[in-house]
Amino acid sequence: MPTSAKKYPLPGEEGQEEGKNDGGGALTSLDYTSALYSREAELALLRGLLAARAGQVADLANRLGARDFYMPHHGTIYVAITKAAQRLHDEGQPDAPLQPDLIQQDLQAAGSLSDTVASALLQATSGKYLPPVMADVYRLADGLKRMRLHRALDSAGHELVNAASSGADEDIRRCMNQIVFLPHMAHRAGLEVA
Repeated sequence: MPTSAKKYPLPGEEGQEEGKNDGGGALTSLDYTSALYSREAELALLRGLLAARAGQVADLANRLGARDFYMPHHGTIYVAITKAAQRLHDEGQPDAPLQPDLIQQDLQAAGSLSDTVASALLQATSGKYLPPVMADVYRLADGLKRMRLHRALDSAGHELVNAASSGADEDIRRCMNQIVFLPHMAHRAGLEVA
């Protein structure tokens, strides 16, 4: 009996280890070796990008994609940030700062400013926490890629078990197609495999 890929709980639904914070959301440490997602890491990365220069964000956009975010609304904000940064960079303003109101306007113009996205943007722009420096933003980006790999491995593991249990050709094909992408994802996450 085939089942769909595993759906991960949202933060707070289960006892997932997301990272340590100071009680209010400022990321102080994170274990990337086993985490499947981290709301705090995603928000910290967005906060850092909103404090960066357009050229820095455009550079990071070549290394991180929206699918590396677990929370779809964080990925939506990330896409808006990287598009705004690329636009500024293309206009010859690589040192221009990204303004949260510009991102909000772009999201609204694209029809992407849902309540969830607006709330996440507000959390990312809150003055409650200092944004991370770019070196830490790159570290957070590497961590998000590693967590995406962990989610893919977890999902593939479930698919393998289901395919082995059912023995149906379609289940086996789907499982094998999913496994083919794992070495590429591992490489993106900084893990070389044979």
